[in-house]
Order: sequence, then C-alpha cells, then structure tokens
Amino acid sequence: VEYWDTDWLFIGPGESLVCLVDGERMGFTGNGSGVNREVTTGMQSAVVKEQAFYKVLPEQLRSIANAKEVKIKIQGSNRFVTRTLAQENLDNFKRFVSEYVDK
Repeated sequence: VEYWDTDWLFIGPGESLVCLVDGERMGFTGNGSGVNREVTTGMQSAVVKEQAFYKVLPEQLRSIANAKEVKIKIQGSNRFVTRTLAQENLDNFKRFVSEYVDK
C-alpha cells in the first residue's frame, strides 16, 4: 500500500489493511510504514507518503480480481482511511492476476 496525503496515518505493525471483498472480510498483516515515510514539499504545501507491505496469497488476489465490489480500510495510529475500488482498479487487478499470478 502506498498512501499520499497531507497528514500522517502512521501505519503500525500488525493488521492494518482490511478489505471487504463482496462483503467478505479479508485482513492483511505487515510491518507498517515505520521505515517508509517521507515528506515532499511544494510551493503551497507538504505531502506525506507512507508505504506498507503485506503478504498476499494468490487466492486472495484472485478473489479481489473477480469481485464486484472491494472496499479498503487502512488503519493508522492517528486515524484511518477508507476507499472503494473503482471498476478500472478491478480491471487492472484482473489483468495483473491473469498476467503474473495465473501463469
């Protein structure tokens, strides 16, 4: 997960990424973003970037790729963010799974 915003999430170790894949909960555990945080400053404001990495099984990728709806929640120590994957994102997942996971 790569997250850009104007404020930190401070993604910690443990289960910090949860997906609802067609209503079924799928939790992911990682080491957090502790060593993967940076600030980029521009003319108007600063933008923060956090990266957290998770182990994902091929079956989980297939479930996401074949889902009709995927909602994502990234939990930080300060707050959390939620998103819903657009159809374009799901199409990209399908292509990725077809090209790299199922070969």
